[in-house]
Amino acid sequence: MILLIDNCSLLQLVNSQGYGKFLLDLTDHINNGNITLITHELLIEEWDKHKLKDKTRKEKILRKKLGTTDDAAQGTTQALERIDVIHLDKQIAQIDELLKKAEVLRTPQVITNEFSDRYRRRLAPFHKKLDGQNDWEIIGTACIYCEQYNRAQLYFISSNYSDFADPGQPLNKIHDDLQGRFQKVKINYFQLFADFFQELNFSIDRHNLIPGNITKNEKFSFKSSMKKNVLDSLYYLFHDLYAEISFIPVHLLKNYYPFRESENIHPYYSLFALYEINSKLITLFEQIKIDTTHNDYKIVNHAYFNGVENHKEKLDFVLQKLTNNLIFNLEGNLRDNFSRVKVYYAKQEFCTCAKCSYSRFDFMSVLKRLEVAPKNLDEKFKHAYIQYQLKNYKATYNLLLEIRDEAYVSKKYIQYFISQHNLSHLGVFLSSPFYGRMMSDQDKKSLKLIDPIEECVKLKSLTDYDLLHYIAKGDFFSWAFQDISNATEQIVQHYRSQLLGGWSSNNFVWKLIESFTNLEFFIGNNFIMYEHYSNFDELFNFVTKGILASHAMNLEQEGAYREFDNTWIKKFIFYGSTKTILKYFGKFELRQLKYDKKSPGINFIDLAKNLLNNKRGFQKEFEKVADEDNDFLGTTLDKYVENLITMAGLIELENKDVNQFANILLRFIKANHIDHITQNAITQFVARKSSAFTQRLLTKYITLYNGSKLKGNTVLAFLLSNLTEKPAEIIIPDMVAGCLDRNKKGNEPIDYELLFQLHKMADADERISISNMINQHLESHFNMRLYHVSVISEFIPFDEKMLFKRLSKIDTTRKNPTNRLFFKEKDYRNVDLDALINICFKFNINTRTKRFQKFSEKHDYYKWLLNMDQFDYNHFDIDWPSSYRTFYYFREMAKSKNLISHFIDYMETNSNPLLQDTFVKINMHKNRPK
Repeated sequence: MILLIDNCSLLQLVNSQGYGKFLLDLTDHINNGNITLITHELLIEEWDKHKLKDKTRKEKILRKKLGTTDDAAQGTTQALERIDVIHLDKQIAQIDELLKKAEVLRTPQVITNEFSDRYRRRLAPFHKKLDGQNDWEIIGTACIYCEQYNRAQLYFISSNYSDFADPGQPLNKIHDDLQGRFQKVKINYFQLFADFFQELNFSIDRHNLIPGNITKNEKFSFKSSMKKNVLDSLYYLFHDLYAEISFIPVHLLKNYYPFRESENIHPYYSLFALYEINSKLITLFEQIKIDTTHNDYKIVNHAYFNGVENHKEKLDFVLQKLTNNLIFNLEGNLRDNFSRVKVYYAKQEFCTCAKCSYSRFDFMSVLKRLEVAPKNLDEKFKHAYIQYQLKNYKATYNLLLEIRDEAYVSKKYIQYFISQHNLSHLGVFLSSPFYGRMMSDQDKKSLKLIDPIEECVKLKSLTDYDLLHYIAKGDFFSWAFQDISNATEQIVQHYRSQLLGGWSSNNFVWKLIESFTNLEFFIGNNFIMYEHYSNFDELFNFVTKGILASHAMNLEQEGAYREFDNTWIKKFIFYGSTKTILKYFGKFELRQLKYDKKSPGINFIDLAKNLLNNKRGFQKEFEKVADEDNDFLGTTLDKYVENLITMAGLIELENKDVNQFANILLRFIKANHIDHITQNAITQFVARKSSAFTQRLLTKYITLYNGSKLKGNTVLAFLLSNLTEKPAEIIIPDMVAGCLDRNKKGNEPIDYELLFQLHKMADADERISISNMINQHLESHFNMRLYHVSVISEFIPFDEKMLFKRLSKIDTTRKNPTNRLFFKEKDYRNVDLDALINICFKFNINTRTKRFQKFSEKHDYYKWLLNMDQFDYNHFDIDWPSSYRTFYYFREMAKSKNLISHFIDYMETNSNPLLQDTFVKINMHKNRPK
């Protein structure tokens, strides 16, 4: 269990009368692995600050007690000298040692960001006092830690009852404000150590002492795996002992013969290879030669296999199993001169089962396969897993019930346990209000009663307890999460180092890839239902960050991930988040993702064909068989589409592939409803790749977006910018009219980049038409930004009377809107007035006349801006020149000798990059020809 102890309770562990029982018990449980202690940097600081003060206080209590005895009355000095406080020192030292071993947490940004809102709304721990920032950071950080590492419960001890609990609730209940914020983590709050240890002892009796009294199944032992020859031993492991699952965790597999020669040897796994392997196993694979080019192998020493029945079939079977268990190489030890053999053997066979069809986005084939009733347990498991992926939870539930009963009767206890584990996790989804109507309350209650730990204990003597315990405790995920987050941190550090000229050779990115692939294979190939948890999404965010950071390194770095293959392109589409992908693509300053389209697996274009060409047809068919509240189409499928289109814009594609994908996408846009999320992905793709479109394809896209209700002004701007000549189908005045009309009717923002492109392409007559249309639009639906852009860009002729009319209507009380709570805003500015002054500066309108007097009185900023040379610079703010950065503002500033002089004086004693840039831009106009 995960335990957090507040500083006030840490101090209470130090018993003034003698060595405290609770401290002894706590130390034992931590050393025995029953408790994982976490703490916070702030708690360490508080402990170091208060431990000696607390010791002094407790010493005084002891002296006071001793001073009231008869002995003390006879000689106070001698009595005080006899006081022994070594037990206080030892207890403090013991707590110091526990804190050194603890996981020390730092406050994540999300907790810091939430502080102001909780403080303002007086949410716990601010409900009783206002100085609870440390309390919030400590409990909030601990809960975030549990969420990240898939820990469902946090045990928290604090005598600070008023801050963390609600006086109106039971004694040991965390405040609802805190539990409500962290719904993924059950916070078990205790005010007293006695209550905590009572709960702890119950938990230990339940989870540890009971299984300790049950003997493990001897079949799953080193001795049982020793057969008459090495090949038969391997075959027995994969074909018989673990026949119920397809992927065996390597930390269990390596403990059997023939991977290790004896129980005293401990092979280890790293980068898809096993090391310190039994020499006899090395010898076995030295008798064959694997041809990875043709996905075949041949025996080079047939005599070695004399006496081994069906050795060809067995070799083929174990080679595939080793590869499918992500063991690609085997290496011996020092005695064998570290002999190394390659055992990677991937037979490329096209599989049409529901699971493989799903992985190719061939959803129509998936539905066809699901129509055929499964014949055995393995097929039922596969169907249940795909129904789970499709979010048909009711169908999944019914299949899992069948699997559970059949597996138990058939004594397939691993499959029985996985079905129970899946049912318990399915209960989480089905208990939510969204999916709650799928099942009766009685069925939901029965799912809640399934406890994987208890199931694990019941089956200890019947099957592999270590495997079941690994699943039940969620170690398969938490171990992977820790490995991946650590590898990502190392990759990012390497990335930052190489920016500064550093060089390193490491395998962190391959460690990340190995950890995630092992997790993916373990849950996917064994049909363990887990991917729908948000924790899995968070884990892949770390994967995304690490892969992109490694890919962004220069090629001289040995740890760089040099190019994406088909496998990892597909993973980014399946598991990724467009927001996260774009975030780190930008953060690590990537221009594109190098892509090897000839790598094994379905290539990107074929993947796009399967998903985009068949989406509408699949949608219609799926609606016939989907559960009532199924949201697969609106969440998962739309996410796949968004990620696929996003990746199309980021990966390095040849021009012919860009055009092929763009044609697929064009058909998709015509056939489907395009929501704003999908449209954003399309815009990003067009922005990055339309320069490779053929002129004919550009015209098709322009015609589609111009003549439809799609919100595609930005798309049109990018498309038009790549046209080398104007096709007859494109009538520029009509496009301008459409742009303005969509703004008038649908309140769609005007895309000014589109207007720039259209105006740029227009001939003289068309520009007159554009000017007339904009003026008509301004008369009926005045828009200050449209007016400003049109005058500055000379879409319409400058009319001084119109300018003065707009100036007369300026509301001087209006301020810039702000949503920022803690930062000073430049709210003295008026955006409409700024735009009109920009027009004045462009056309050299005198701003020192009476017409502008009321604006000068609004704020000193406008008093300065409208008459820079006559302004009293004792009231000047050096930030003003940088607040509205336009060509004409800088040109006007360059005319003011007083401003230039003041700037120079300031820059001599101050350094500010933004001001320096502003000063450079102003100076550019000083010697510019008029």
